[in-house]
Amino acid sequence: MLSYLRALALATIVLSGGCNEIVETQAPTVTADLQSIAVDPGADESQFEVRDLGEGISISVPRHWFVLDETMRANLSASAEARLRQSGHGWTGTQSLLAMNAAPSSPGAMLRVSVKSPAELREQDFEAYIRNGQQELLAALRTEQATMVASLQAGGVNVVESFEPQIMRIGGHPAVLLRYQRASSIAGAGDMVVRQFHIASNDRTVVVTLSHRAAEAPIWTPILDYSLASISISD
Repeated sequence: MLSYLRALALATIVLSGGCNEIVETQAPTVTADLQSIAVDPGADESQFEVRDLGEGISISVPRHWFVLDETMRANLSASAEARLRQSGHGWTGTQSLLAMNAAPSSPGAMLRVSVKSPAELREQDFEAYIRNGQQELLAALRTEQATMVASLQAGGVNVVESFEPQIMRIGGHPAVLLRYQRASSIAGAGDMVVRQFHIASNDRTVVVTLSHRAAEAPIWTPILDYSLASISISD
């Protein structure tokens, strides 16, 4: 039913640079509502700035983070396409809109925004699944996440632990959170926690991937959560 999540998540880990440390991008089930926050782009003293990503999407991000250029994002997209095609999944197109690292190399945190269009599960269909009972949807998500983890492992990503999928709302849109912890490709650097938010917006899926080194969560989590809460998506 939701096999698109497996393919999309596999694409997202590559778009996140999860297999390359230099551009490494990369509890009980609850239903949560993530409230949007108002961001003042004119606040000169702020460490954040609002970026218009096109496609009706904007997000507030740290001013000082390292932004991967268009060529690097294109290479990540090409890598995602190649991996999906080699794994037997169809490629319907995932566009990378933003890729940022907390530092130019061996970053402790990463932020990625991408769009898949058209979406296999439209927003109105997602809403229907939620109305008809979340348990069925969560059961399907658990199955797809297990397959996703197996695909990642087969692709060389050492997934240390995966967590229960969650259904929530982000900016008023229904969303799925897929979360796992993976080993770093640099010895002794520490595991990375990866959170992928698949947001249904009309006939497309907006994917926000937030990654941080597990041992440095007190530093990175507030920054990443602030950016996530600031995202604005218009149809």
